[in-house]
Amino acid sequence: MGFRTGRKYAITWCEKALNYVYAGNGGRASGTYADDIKALKCYDEAIKRDPTFAKPWYEKGKIFANAGELPGSYYWAHVISPYITGTPEPKYPDVGQPANKYRETLKLFDKATELDPKFVDAWFAKGDFYFGYVDGENDALECYDKAIALDPKYEPAWSGKAKVLAKLGKHKESLKCSDKAITLLPADAKDDNDEYFVDRLCEKADTLAASGKHNEAIKCYDEIIEMKYQMKKDYALGKKGIVLAKQGKHEEALKCYDEATKSEFFRSGLDEIEMNLAKADALSELGGSQERMLKYYSLAIRQCANELMDRQAKPVTEYHWEKGVKKLEEICSQAIKGLKK
Repeated sequence: MGFRTGRKYAITWCEKALNYVYAGNGGRASGTYADDIKALKCYDEAIKRDPTFAKPWYEKGKIFANAGELPGSYYWAHVISPYITGTPEPKYPDVGQPANKYRETLKLFDKATELDPKFVDAWFAKGDFYFGYVDGENDALECYDKAIALDPKYEPAWSGKAKVLAKLGKHKESLKCSDKAITLLPADAKDDNDEYFVDRLCEKADTLAASGKHNEAIKCYDEIIEMKYQMKKDYALGKKGIVLAKQGKHEEALKCYDEATKSEFFRSGLDEIEMNLAKADALSELGGSQERMLKYYSLAIRQCANELMDRQAKPVTEYHWEKGVKKLEEICSQAIKGLKK
């Protein structure tokens, strides 16, 4: 029948690729990635059928972006690099600079938005990708603004913009974007304990806390705690504890920490290092035993050191390494100060 070209056939290959993407979701959990590579090859076939079709470029970009914050990650080594080079690579290969690997992903999103400048999802995905990288906040904001200009009711872009502004310390602007994102969610989201609603509320509470609006932040965290969404309930308890500690309410804070850390950290979304430091500091302020304080300070130091050791095994930027070392130094200094009280 020959090689068939055109949008119709490109769409068919995209649909086939999507089936592999869904199948690959389970494969990643078990450490197998064959379906992801099959999906990438299907998107290549779609591009061959219609090089002007933006969707396969965008979808390929999403798979590349899933390689993680560090392009030297296990996922990149076992999916993206073999796909690009055509040969398997060892774990954490030192192939090129991280920036070059970031560029491979951005090329795909750039191509998608070039082919279809009104492709809202592509602008959003590009913004999310920029946000995950060093000094990418301004580029991320530009992409989120593009998505919002195209579709003012596109809630994910408002949420993404809120997170970037919060990271930049522009809390007032961030809160406006958070409120806008929440209003754009379905009316019944709160009643249904919708995951997206709870996430947006957490983002808003964190920004309120960071801006020093402690009472408003606590009120927001309490609203989350009253909901049925257990994972974020633990998160809200831990973060509420940190705000209470800033208000000098260390006994209440310690109760929140203890309640929050009953679950596994990976389930709650809490930073394990942050929680162990918070527990130790609360005990220090309350005159707790040196033994208990030392336990939590030691855990925090060990966890931070382990993070650095993990990064040492992967190609990382000098920025990431220096940031990690600085964090370890700050934790050690905090522990010494706490133990001296």
